[in-house]
Amino acid sequence: MRTGYFAAGAVLLVAGGPVGWLIFGHGSAHLDASPATAAIPVTAGIARTENVPVFVQGIGTVQAINTVNVKSRVDGEIIAT
Repeated sequence: MRTGYFAAGAVLLVAGGPVGWLIFGHGSAHLDASPATAAIPVTAGIARTENVPVFVQGIGTVQAINTVNVKSRVDGEIIAT
């Protein structure tokens, strides 16, 4: 019997919550909105590709996000000629 009351309450919360928000919470926000402000002039420029230097100064340890293991596929000594 208690499980039935719990399930009914859960259904009311799930279904009634959004409906109540739309009626009481969301509807009044549109009434208080201020009128649109004047347009702001915008200028456009030509896009170009450039290198951007990145400098980071800090104290700490740098740790790589990704690492690789390099393994030789040849057995034996490497002799310089």
